[in-house]
Amino acid sequence: MQVKVPIRLSDGSVSAGKYPVQLPFDILQFLICDCNLNIDGRLLDQYWGHLDNVSDDWALTTEEYRATAGVVWPLGFYGDEAAIGLINAPTNKILGLYMNIVVFRPTSTRMGRYLLFSIESDKVVSPEETIFPVVDVITASFNKLTEQGIGHIRFLLSEIRGDQVFFRYLFQRRSWWKHTEVCFRCKADSKCGSLNYCIYDSPDGWRTTLRSTAEFLVDQLPQNRPE
Repeated sequence: MQVKVPIRLSDGSVSAGKYPVQLPFDILQFLICDCNLNIDGRLLDQYWGHLDNVSDDWALTTEEYRATAGVVWPLGFYGDEAAIGLINAPTNKILGLYMNIVVFRPTSTRMGRYLLFSIESDKVVSPEETIFPVVDVITASFNKLTEQGIGHIRFLLSEIRGDQVFFRYLFQRRSWWKHTEVCFRCKADSKCGSLNYCIYDSPDGWRTTLRSTAEFLVDQLPQNRPE
């Protein structure tokens, strides 16, 4: 499908542009129905079993769903920037959003990464205006995989990955690597004391300050941004 988003032109003005977006549901439907992709059930059992055994938060919150759904494939969502490397524009970058099947690891790594969307970074007006509409349709497609599935298979987004630069760019969160409070998941900081991120064995240290999703939204995100 194509998504219409505002983009910045070379003269600095803003115009509407249409960009193709590969939806996760469509990709997986093609891989399963047309390419006969199959995941060994033992790999799935090993993956979910390990998370259950270590009391992973995501595994605990999805335990009831997985028990009802039956076969559940874990999916990953990944974002990153890369230099285009053109001779006439060596500093230009391109932003890409990808999906992968966590337990599917072909010999060629690139065969297990599926590009959903890409755009030249200098064309992004702002993450809210240019990137968020794309993420919205991708999210809806992931939700369709969870709620509807393909055949007897259901899917859960279990990994959201990217470097700190990507997440800082996307969310504009309060904590980051040049801030006194360095972590968005907890209250670790770079000051001396029990919350110092270098101290691991303090009984009242940063491990006791892990944030929930709701706390992350309230504490870390700018309050004037769209949800």
